[in-house]
Amino acid sequence: MLGVCSPLAGRLAERYGTRRLLVTAGLALASSAALLALPSVAAPGILLLVDYLLFGLGVGLAAPLLISTAVSGLPPDRAGFASGLFTTAGRSGFALGVAVLGAILAAGLRQRPLSHVAAFEEAVRPAWCLVAAGGLAVALLGVLITAPRPVRSRAR
Repeated sequence: MLGVCSPLAGRLAERYGTRRLLVTAGLALASSAALLALPSVAAPGILLLVDYLLFGLGVGLAAPLLISTAVSGLPPDRAGFASGLFTTAGRSGFALGVAVLGAILAAGLRQRPLSHVAAFEEAVRPAWCLVAAGGLAVALLGVLITAPRPVRSRAR
């Protein structure tokens, strides 16, 4: 989904508006993380497939739309700098997020022995809740920083 949605995000934004797509992306990320936070010792493969599709949809739509939103109001000579800065901040945030989520998991696993899948799921649940909150934050930012509908230009 990530590979499919990222290239299509611009065209979809022209048709449906950036706001709708960012809200969709955030809700997809939040739903995916919430599904993973649920106790599911014997999760069927189809549930994991749906979950991974939702996660890929969310990331695939959010990443290009957030970059284009960040640079859209700048003059062309500053857009490259802003895009690079945004990408650097995103990569740094991603690395920090992986470290924080790994620390949450490690702390949870120290409290209980990893004897079976249920112990791992219990230890990782707070991390998935944090990811779900991040998805909701993307949806909220989509509402706060974008126009309600796409601006359509008339061809002359």
